[in-house]
Amino acid sequence: MTLAALLTACPGTIDDPARFFADAPLVVDAGEAVDAGEAVDVPVPAVEDDVPAAAVTDAATTGVDAASPCAAYVEGTLLPRTCATVYCHGAAEPAAGLDLASPDLARRLVGVRATTNCRGVLLIDRARPQASLMLVKLGASPGCGSRMPLGQTALSAAEISCMRVWVAGLAAP
Repeated sequence: MTLAALLTACPGTIDDPARFFADAPLVVDAGEAVDAGEAVDVPVPAVEDDVPAAAVTDAATTGVDAASPCAAYVEGTLLPRTCATVYCHGAAEPAAGLDLASPDLARRLVGVRATTNCRGVLLIDRARPQASLMLVKLGASPGCGSRMPLGQTALSAAEISCMRVWVAGLAAP
């Protein structure tokens, strides 16, 4: 990976800003539109990579809990390995000002608006967790900027399922 690719970690603009308004359908992935208030059904994926089986089972449940196996996996393994690295969203010089490495992620993510590229979109939206930028950026066509993690293989279905549970858990009042 070249240094130039790393320095352009969050390029882009919002090509379709209307998709981020409350009454706009949410595009979860290519071709799959979901109304803003509609629950997203997450199928139980096969255990992939190093996602713990308990986290995969947790990802398929409707109850969300900030202390779930998915939350532990996302914060303890997935983010540090794929997002909170030195050249991306690490603590020292976080891309787009988004530090995913330091403690107290909820304080920095829930109800907080993005400041670059996807300006104004909530990183984690309490009212519509499925529309949170932390999830939108995982889709094939995020609408602003590039798919995350930049320059790496897209997250697996199991990892995205855990991200959904984690985001919903943080968004819950």
